[in-house]
Amino acid sequence: MTKVEKKAVAESIAHWKRMISWARRQEQPGKPDAYVMYAAINEDWFGDFCPLCGRTYDAGCDSCPLSLSGNNCNNNGSSWSFVNNSETWKEWIANAELMQNALKNLK
Repeated sequence: MTKVEKKAVAESIAHWKRMISWARRQEQPGKPDAYVMYAAINEDWFGDFCPLCGRTYDAGCDSCPLSLSGNNCNNNGSSWSFVNNSETWKEWIANAELMQNALKNLK
């Protein structure tokens, strides 16, 4: 991995850490809502806020270190797809921790 990619991975881990920390403080019933999260912390779990997506977008997801590890966010069964399909905030947190661990395993 290049220095730029390593930095993006570290920034992505921090991004997920912030989102998980915020989600743990919520007592919201119902399905996780990216708009609610964005209104509170100015970021959410979509690609616009992902440092890795920001650095690899022009080259496509196939050049992303996470995708190269076999965990392409666009595929069903990826860590990100589990986050995006979470039915409760509790489930979202558990899946977001899996996503964060997938990023940590890239180091």
